[in-house]
Amino acid sequence: MPYYPLSQIQTNLFTNGNEYVFKDDRSPYKGPYYKISTGKYYSEKVPNDLSREIIPINGANNQPLEDTINPLESFSAQTIEISDERQTSDFSVYDENGNITYSTTTSNYTSNAKSRVIPSFYYPSLTQKQKDNGQFTRYFAKKTNELRYIEIGKSTFDALTTQDEGIAFDLYEPASLIWRIKGDRTELFNSNKGAALSVEQQFRWPGFPQYFKDKFTQFYLEPNTQENLYTNGGEFKTPDGKEYIGSYHIHPEKGAMVGAVHTKKKHDLLTPIAPSAPQIEPTPTAQPRPSSPPPSMGGGGYSGGGGGY
Repeated sequence: MPYYPLSQIQTNLFTNGNEYVFKDDRSPYKGPYYKISTGKYYSEKVPNDLSREIIPINGANNQPLEDTINPLESFSAQTIEISDERQTSDFSVYDENGNITYSTTTSNYTSNAKSRVIPSFYYPSLTQKQKDNGQFTRYFAKKTNELRYIEIGKSTFDALTTQDEGIAFDLYEPASLIWRIKGDRTELFNSNKGAALSVEQQFRWPGFPQYFKDKFTQFYLEPNTQENLYTNGGEFKTPDGKEYIGSYHIHPEKGAMVGAVHTKKKHDLLTPIAPSAPQIEPTPTAQPRPSSPPPSMGGGGYSGGGGGY
């Protein structure tokens, strides 16, 4: 029998008898059958070498109907029958559900079409340089006909941007943004969210910020805690106001705390002791030198004497 695509076949039908007869010898048929798009019926669950055409019986006179094609379902057999003269028989293999598992009509098929890859999800792995810089670039792709976003690697981003033939660049649009990972946590959250909103507006990607599920501090690098420090006093005081002497550590957010290392167990905060102001001697003011007494006027004293005459 000629080959028909599975989409043109209705399989797994069943008759209990008195409905169909074999077309070639008019003997009654009872059992599974299938129907093709031309309106013809064949015995067996699915097409195979044992299939034979069957025709329905007219209920009014129990006579076989020669023409059972429904004009509304009719297709030209030439549109679905393989016309290749080299095809002499159908060796298609079907499973029990009527699906084709192998066919000689496709076993020697060749095509000049090149296979293309579809962008796949990528999870960033930070390099030490990116950590030192406090930021890195993240890359994303959007399916052109859907509001579906996916994070991709730089190589995939570059392939989409340059429309590399090896990738489905016509099905996905690329975009990138700068993602901060160091600094004030609140400021960093707002900065990364703003970058996502910018992509949404610039590339017309509705709902893109929702892709992150408010995780705009993802990859945030906690500043290092300074541990194994020691004070001999004069630097910190405990919550009860006493001067603290001993091991301590400095937490990046909470400041100095009791203990050499930071633990989950509750431990006291240390308050810095304000250094006492040094005693600064005022610069002495220059005193005016005493002036020398003015020189005496005249050459000597005048002595008057009385003398009589």
